[in-house]
Amino acid sequence: MQTLLVARSLIENQGFHQRDLVSRYRANPEYRLRGRKLHPGGITPNYHGQLSKLLLSNDPDYVAGDGVSDGSAMKVTAIAGAYADSFFDLVDFTDRITQVTHSSVEARLAAVIVALRLRQVLIGREAEGIKWVADELERAGQHLNFGDQSSFFLDRLKTAAEVCRQTRESRKEQTKTSADVLAALARKVGIEHLAWTTPISAVCWSYENSSVFRRGWFKKGTEHLIIPGSIKERKCELRGDSIEESLHLENVEHLRRIGELEGFESSHGHHWRQSLNTDTFFL
Repeated sequence: MQTLLVARSLIENQGFHQRDLVSRYRANPEYRLRGRKLHPGGITPNYHGQLSKLLLSNDPDYVAGDGVSDGSAMKVTAIAGAYADSFFDLVDFTDRITQVTHSSVEARLAAVIVALRLRQVLIGREAEGIKWVADELERAGQHLNFGDQSSFFLDRLKTAAEVCRQTRESRKEQTKTSADVLAALARKVGIEHLAWTTPISAVCWSYENSSVFRRGWFKKGTEHLIIPGSIKERKCELRGDSIEESLHLENVEHLRRIGELEGFESSHGHHWRQSLNTDTFFL
């Protein structure tokens, strides 16, 4: 829903217009989902994430004061399409649009990495793989003057790329599939609502060009993934607690360090480590 709102705003204003986008987020959308009317921003009244804070404000020029969730990366498709011809425009406008709902460096980088991955496809540089995106993301962080604040996110991206490389290497000698890469990412990077988990895992796994994904992998109601016969020829169930404990503790500590732990627990604590963020990851 928010992707469509961003797209309409960009098209009708021939570019980014802060007040127009904020007003579209607050308005009752003209779209329906499976025949049902949608609430403003496409969220339900009991949702307590970043967009709900915008809806509670009357500021026509609203800019987020916090936000570290991966929702920042869900709505960048139209931005990538609009600004694919220019690296600097892509980075600048992805960042400005993201800041309407998310202010943390990590959330802003999450949006930028997804936009850069889409740009890579649109301009025909896909053969250069994840290294091209990683290099472009580092360049984007420098352009946005993030300095050392980019380090945590960039380190997680390096980890993800190495996880994929090692899993693919072992696949040459064993019976491995792209599902094994997904499982490794879930454990060593994460598929959670944190900005440095799902967007990074999604970008890295997108190079698999895999046809193995099936809607049947979802365990309805619990947001688990059940991958049949993929891990050593046994069924593999990926759950919210599949991420390694040491990595989870690092995530908690980083949230505390950047002052986002309380806010994230308030908005996403009810399903943190209880379920995977499969809707964001597979959309």
